Amino acid sequence: IRSAPKHLRAMTTQKLPCAHRSVPGKNAYLSNQFVRSVPTGHKATTRSTAFSCFRFGTSRASAWSNLLPQVICRPGSRSRLVVAMTGQSSDQVAAFSELERAAWCADSVAESYTTGWENLTTQSIPSLLQATRVVAGSKVLDVATGPGFAARAAAEAGASMVVGLDFSEAFLSRCREYCRDFQTVSTVCGDAQSFPTSVVEAGPFDAVLCNFGVLHLAQPEKLLENAWAVLTPGGRLAMTCWALPPATAVFDVVLRAVKEHGNPNVSIPEGPPFFQFADPLVAVSKLHAAGFSECSLVQVPQELVVDNAQQVWEMLYQGTARTRALLQAQEVAALEAIRSAIEIELTTKYSTPEGKLNIPMPSAMATGMRPLS
Repeated sequence: IRSAPKHLRAMTTQKLPCAHRSVPGKNAYLSNQFVRSVPTGHKATTRSTAFSCFRFGTSRASAWSNLLPQVICRPGSRSRLVVAMTGQSSDQVAAFSELERAAWCADSVAESYTTGWENLTTQSIPSLLQATRVVAGSKVLDVATGPGFAARAAAEAGASMVVGLDFSEAFLSRCREYCRDFQTVSTVCGDAQSFPTSVVEAGPFDAVLCNFGVLHLAQPEKLLENAWAVLTPGGRLAMTCWALPPATAVFDVVLRAVKEHGNPNVSIPEGPPFFQFADPLVAVSKLHAAGFSECSLVQVPQELVVDNAQQVWEMLYQGTARTRALLQAQEVAALEAIRSAIEIELTTKYSTPEGKLNIPMPSAMATGMRPLS
């Protein structure tokens, strides 16, 4: 920590609720990354054993060696830190991208996500709009727009133009339907890691939003670079992901159930660490590396309210990509044991007197501004 740049050292004094509990193993989620400063043009190496815990305020984060990145400082880059995953070949990038694309382009998965996750993921949108200062007349790009929840909210806030970008036509059709009352909203089919020409030409934008989309990118750094390029000077980016377990109770329960009753090391395409942007050091360093200033990471309180634990299982098994792949790759008997463990624990811990489940599922929101000069 002492060797980190000043803007990263300062984060160790912030009261960031980023408690994280992880176990060794190359599963689909476990993450955390150690960042340190090295001279420009050199590459920092990582240790072969787990780092000791780093304290952020009153919480801790642990890192495991097989999930650590390398820190590469490219000569001439806008920032001294560029955080890159180790061992990510072009084949791995392609395989993970195909896993995500196959899931989200399926109409059944898009429908399950839209109906199952709407009441939870939309809870972060007011914070996104406030962080990016969307007001009447703003030009907004909503990356990985999905069903268009954030795009519509931006239009309702008075944005003069909202572009919803997504690679899934299954989602874009839902976005157009959801935003049909707003002529200011348009959609573009394209990749968040390589903005289409039509998106670039529509800019510059005052705000770029990405609500839970960064989790699904094989190369999330490219989203940051693209966002910086299309923002007007002084424009802002805000993106959300899930906060670190155990704060996100559903993922905490799922990970432990898979570890105890199944196989966390099943063969599925490996992507970037699922929770990497919930780590303040990683999120802020990557934003700085892309050229952003005034970078921050805050936790947004959210609660998943459902009638029963079976609904949560259906959300996970039918309305996700990476989680769905992890669960579908389990043996039949193990999958049933995992499901039972998840439903029992969620019911036991989070039932309310009204007969529902109230499950804490906060998001982590990373923000940054394109400098004025």
